Amino acid sequence: MLTASDLSKIKNIVHGEIKTETPPIVEKIVTKHLTPIGKDVTKIRKDLEYAIGSLDKDRWILEQRVNTLESQYKPQ
Repeated sequence: MLTASDLSKIKNIVHGEIKTETPPIVEKIVTKHLTPIGKDVTKIRKDLEYAIGSLDKDRWILEQRVNTLESQYKPQ
């Protein structure tokens, strides 16, 4: 039967192993899985900025045209 002292020793051994194994595993996960996701997110952000900028420019042009037409054809 295990005593409290034995359980404490086992706990310390397990914690020591987890601390030594965790950083390489985390680094592998980040490199393998999260780095490509970060690149994809960056590309999506750039694409959205371009699309929104283009739409905003088109909206601004249309707004100018409407303002011109309204100023020329105001009902009396």
